[in-house]
Order: sequence, then structure tokens, then C-alpha cells
Amino acid sequence: FSVVSRPEEREKDGGSTSTASASSTIDTPEFSTRDALKERSLWIIAIASGLSFMVTTGIMVHIYPAGTDKGLEAQSAALLIGAAAAGAAVAKIAFGALARKTGELIAIQIAFAAQGLGTLAFNFAPGPESMLAAALVAGFGLGGVAPLSAALLARAFGPATFGPMM
Repeated sequence: FSVVSRPEEREKDGGSTSTASASSTIDTPEFSTRDALKERSLWIIAIASGLSFMVTTGIMVHIYPAGTDKGLEAQSAALLIGAAAAGAAVAKIAFGALARKTGELIAIQIAFAAQGLGTLAFNFAPGPESMLAAALVAGFGLGGVAPLSAALLARAFGPATFGPMM
């Protein structure tokens, strides 16, 4: 009931039309992957999102051993992975709502900041509670990046060229 599948649906329900009214940079059916690779906006979104996904991978691979290195028992260290995943799950809904209010660009900047803050806080966390909180914050940030990256591509290039841009 709350998912907007197409930007046109926002106009019908009286909601924000920022996505629906955003002009497509490219709106030709002949648009190819080669054309997509020439677009500066694509590279900016791809590099920023790609770096975030690298951080995400680093967090998920190393959060357990980092926890055990900081003195956590195996079960407690495993909870850090769950905390990051829980933060990411909540973020998908929260950042969707935020993007609708502020726009995708501001929302993704907040997601990047949360991811960076959580990662940095984890490195300096003195105890299990602060490590758990940092994992939640980092997970919250990383959970917003994937859907917001796709939303930025859709807004910048329109639905007709979304496939090649992805």
C-alpha cells in the first residue's frame, strides 16, 4: 500500500511530484550502454555508490573478527553482523521516506554520512554496547545507499534508460 512503483503514481495520490516531474536527461529508446558510459552523472553516482559498496563489504567481512579482536565472545561478535543487517533493513524504509521529503541526493548524502560515522565509531568503540550501536549506525547508512543509488539513476535518466544505466 505504501510502495510507489512508478513516478506517475505520486501524481495520482497527491504526493510529491519531484520524481515524476524530474526531466529525463535522455529519453530515447535507442539509448545504449555505450551512450550510458559517456554520461558524467552516471560515473559520479557509480563511483560514490561503488565506494560505499566496498565499505559495506569490508564491514560485513571484518566486523566479526574486529569484534573478537576487541575482546567479544563469538556469539556477541556475531550479533554485530545482525545489528548491521537490522540497521540496513530499517534504513530501506526510512531512507525511502526521507528521499520523498528531501530528495534522493540529500538522502544519499545522509546515508553516506551515517555509514562513515558508524564505521569510524566502531573503530574507536570501547565496549560491546558502543560496538553494537556503531554497527547499527553503519548498517543504517549502508542500507540506504543501494535503493537511493537506483533512485538517483532513475531520477537523472528516466525510466526509458534505467536498464542501460544500471
